Amino acid sequence: MRNERSAALIIIENKIEAPEGTHQLALYEDEARKWCKQNNGRSLLVYLGREGREPKDDNDQWLNLSYLSLACALRNAWQKCQETPGGPWLKLYISTITRGLLGVHSKRLEHMNLDQIEDYVWEDTK
Repeated sequence: MRNERSAALIIIENKIEAPEGTHQLALYEDEARKWCKQNNGRSLLVYLGREGREPKDDNDQWLNLSYLSLACALRNAWQKCQETPGGPWLKLYISTITRGLLGVHSKRLEHMNLDQIEDYVWEDTK
């Protein structure tokens, strides 16, 4: 991403089921460093997964993020811009994460508190 004054790179390692390969994250880190140096930019490395699990390698360069956390963050953004041209697409993506990846069905959530929602989301992983 670029504007007149700065550049940024976001790398998302999306782990639905498979673990990362040997040195996979180190390779991405090296590429991000090269890109940042060439573009005078900065990077954000995101390790995205169902439970927000830690990468195999002890590595503090990656932001560990669960699908539920991502869906919540995107929903917060969507609430601020739902009337913009991209609003329906963002809503569709949020729905894909919550229903498709996490199995959350909205009718079942209508009368639940946050603890019950978390229990529901993770019930098949316990």
